[in-house]
Amino acid sequence: MRVAAVDDANVERVRTFLLHHAETSLFLLSNLISYGPHLGAHINSGNYRYIEHEGRVVAVFVLTRRGNLLAHTGGRGDLVDPILGACAAETMPVTGVVGEWSSAQALWRRLCATPGFVPGRALVGWSS
Repeated sequence: MRVAAVDDANVERVRTFLLHHAETSLFLLSNLISYGPHLGAHINSGNYRYIEHEGRVVAVFVLTRRGNLLAHTGGRGDLVDPILGACAAETMPVTGVVGEWSSAQALWRRLCATPGFVPGRALVGWSS
């Protein structure tokens, strides 16, 4: 399993993953289309990352300038550590989580158990 940055070479694979989960990934997908895969001036922009396992995209996430962690793991709740590890390298703190239910719930629980975590937004999750 590896975490990688979204760039021109892999953005179509990432879009395909998000479209496959369109009911619960529209916010991630629309931000990717609107602001691109890299942190910019807009508060909803961020450095998009994906997790690949056995040659397949299994998760996509981004920590926005606003502090919202947007994540989709295709229902997997076991990707918390690589996602939060990648977010720790960003300049802004995580203040909220938005995503499909299993990943959002797992991420939120871990964040709330972290000493010093100060939530700025509530958990938002979707289930299909």
